[in-house]
Amino acid sequence: ELSGGRLSRQTLLQLASRWERHPDNVAPAIYGGMGARVMTGEQGFFHQFQPPLPVQLVVVIPDFILPTVEARRVLPASVPLADAVFNLGRTVLLVTGLMTGRTDNLAVAFEDRLHQPYREVLVPGMRQVLAAAAKAGAMGATLSGAGPCLVAFVCDGGAEAVGEAMENAFAKHGIKAHHKILSIDRDGAQVGDNPGMEVSG
Repeated sequence: ELSGGRLSRQTLLQLASRWERHPDNVAPAIYGGMGARVMTGEQGFFHQFQPPLPVQLVVVIPDFILPTVEARRVLPASVPLADAVFNLGRTVLLVTGLMTGRTDNLAVAFEDRLHQPYREVLVPGMRQVLAAAAKAGAMGATLSGAGPCLVAFVCDGGAEAVGEAMENAFAKHGIKAHHKILSIDRDGAQVGDNPGMEVSG
């Protein structure tokens, strides 16, 4: 916008991905929606889509800090081939389910062997909290990034009940937590007037 609109969103994606090194953060911020992104050298590749489902995300935030560097430290340098195959199949199942609006396979699609089994020692009660989300009606639930937040995917209502169930499960492990109910941003970055914002040189 400062350049007079001379940069396309695709150009912005490439520039921001090069600086941020995480196109999975950059692409949804620019385009909105959901999708898959990878970096090849300096170039980011992505596929964005708008899920046909009225998906709500229930993010449960435990009252402690988990530095990303600590969450990365517990991951193994290599994983068994069987675990890699396990996750690859479920990744495809998850993305296609969200793209097509099929929810019947999502509970299986959220299963993981590559990072959650190693990181659950850093988030007390994580397994029980994820199970509580499913029991309360979530389509699936997972560790959000490196944690410590957990996120559940909900469709057709019931988000508040899922959030409360997850909070209660954390409480049983002595962890205070609160939840937020979020929707998927479908527009991405927008230019608008904000009279409360001042820019100084």
